[in-house]
Amino acid sequence: MRKMNGEQNIKTVNWLIVIAGLWLIIAPFTLGFGGTMLSMNDVITGIIIAIISLIAIGLPEESRWLNWVSAILGIWIFITPFFLASIGRVGMWNNLIIGVITVVLGIWGTMSISSPSSSSSQMSKAV
Repeated sequence: MRKMNGEQNIKTVNWLIVIAGLWLIIAPFTLGFGGTMLSMNDVITGIIIAIISLIAIGLPEESRWLNWVSAILGIWIFITPFFLASIGRVGMWNNLIIGVITVVLGIWGTMSISSPSSSSSQMSKAV
């Protein structure tokens, strides 16, 4: 039962990361900073984040390292407004917020995964 809750938590976390990735794709056009270097970065990074998280949902055994990749991409999203000049406040705040959300969710997803030794001992107790 506990393992199922952990797997469900990981799927939920990854679905939330997919939503963050999709938001990165549409945000430049919704918030009005399309056509900038930041918008191009956001679209490409959003696609990568969404694909990585969809893979993590489909392949739960690969979730740990895929969630780390999402967290690292969240850091990338967070820092890009600082070196892409003249993006405006909206683009900056969007990236700062989505970057923090992606980092937190990526780390949460990684921490939600039990270690192989603890999951095997849980399985032996269940049998």
